[in-house]
Amino acid sequence: MENNKMILVIIAGILFLNNLNSQEKKAVIPPKKWVRRVIRQPDNPPPYKNYSPGEIAIGDARNDGVQRLYCANLNKDVVEYSWENGNWVPRVIAPNIDLTGMVIGKARANDNLNRIYTYRSKGDRKLYEISYENGSWVIREIQLPSQISHPIHGILTGDGRNDGINRLYLGTFNWKSYELRYNGENWVLESVVSEHIKIGALGPGRNDGINRFYGISGDSLFEITYSNGGWQETLIGVWPNPEGLEPVGQFARPHLFHMGVTGPMIIIKHGLDRIFYSYKYNASTHSWEVTQMIPSFSLRYLYGMSYGFFQPYDVMQDPRSLLFKKNLYVGAIPEDIPHGDTIYIHEFSYNPSNNTWTRNTISYITVAPVAVVCLKCGNIRGKNCIYAIAEDGTIVEISYE
Repeated sequence: MENNKMILVIIAGILFLNNLNSQEKKAVIPPKKWVRRVIRQPDNPPPYKNYSPGEIAIGDARNDGVQRLYCANLNKDVVEYSWENGNWVPRVIAPNIDLTGMVIGKARANDNLNRIYTYRSKGDRKLYEISYENGSWVIREIQLPSQISHPIHGILTGDGRNDGINRLYLGTFNWKSYELRYNGENWVLESVVSEHIKIGALGPGRNDGINRFYGISGDSLFEITYSNGGWQETLIGVWPNPEGLEPVGQFARPHLFHMGVTGPMIIIKHGLDRIFYSYKYNASTHSWEVTQMIPSFSLRYLYGMSYGFFQPYDVMQDPRSLLFKKNLYVGAIPEDIPHGDTIYIHEFSYNPSNNTWTRNTISYITVAPVAVVCLKCGNIRGKNCIYAIAEDGTIVEISYE
């Protein structure tokens, strides 16, 4: 009996000390929070002018295993930002070229190297390939075929035919999409993907390992698959229009994201109701299920203000979750101030158990009367962060720490 009492006393003592140690740790470790850091200050002091920066992209454009941040247009220059010795180092890689959008990816059929593909959608139509070769940047203009007569709406790279060959894909403002292939010397038009659909995303949207395109035609969302020697189009859905608005306007460019344990989703919004919708493929019913991501009667924000071709939102693994769960992050302007005085960053989190989304404000991008924003997520400094650029030239990093 005495031994049992002694054991109980020892156990109680251990539990007491462990509790004290836990309390000390709680007291010492501050709670984590979202931290905003400015990478680039705005160009103009108030009042801000109509300054139009280019799209940003994150990737290994030098093929050296290092992720960097790129901007298609900062005062007409293409600029690379590297994280070196605890500081952001900007480098102009293509001066005075005045571009609009960009993507980093593999598009040549004869190698597996990343390159920057960037274009101009204002004034003269231009499409460029920027490669890092032998320690320097090489800029090549890609001559557009005569069939492509309208400005470019977006660029995609990758294996669109599921044949192991990378190609370059273009969506244009006249609702057509094209496939270009590098033949070892030049870029040639291999096919017209669609005569009436602007493609906006490429990937295994059905979670079956097969790449498909996702694009829009007016207020309709389509899926395009290469099968039996041709492009097959499938209607996914039309604008749900929860408020019964007049059918004027169109869907914005769709984006395909893998949401972690939830699987892939297409995120899209309509130009009129400014409400996000998520489309998810149900393999059991062989159908697409659409979810309205926020109530139409809630506080309204202007989402996706990006000239129609920038990517105004992206996904990142939830830094507070132990599960492989991803959230959507997007720039948001309060609708009661039409031109905005603050661009916030909203976080949309999906709950698969009841098929609902929650929305939280986590930080802001800039405080200025500007509207356009491009947002991307990536790991440049050894951790996942949110990167965004606003119309005034402000570039910020948002991290959870």
